[in-house]
Amino acid sequence: MICEDIRRCDEHDDVDFADEAELMKFVRRSRWVSVNIGNIRLVRINWVTSLMASIVLWGFTTAALVKPVEVIARPPKPNA
Repeated sequence: MICEDIRRCDEHDDVDFADEAELMKFVRRSRWVSVNIGNIRLVRINWVTSLMASIVLWGFTTAALVKPVEVIARPPKPNA
């Protein structure tokens, strides 16, 4: 086989992301927000990813509201 050192997903133990200690092996602590109320897990988010997704979403929303005709206009057909 040409690439024998490639690791396959099914060769590793399953990871339980419900366990926060196990999750922290994959996520940077500075980018992880977890909020509990008593024993209830209320919020678990990566705030950096959520912020970037919100910026992209609101950017497209703003562009569609400011110039809706240009956003939904069909591109011109290329000359064949």
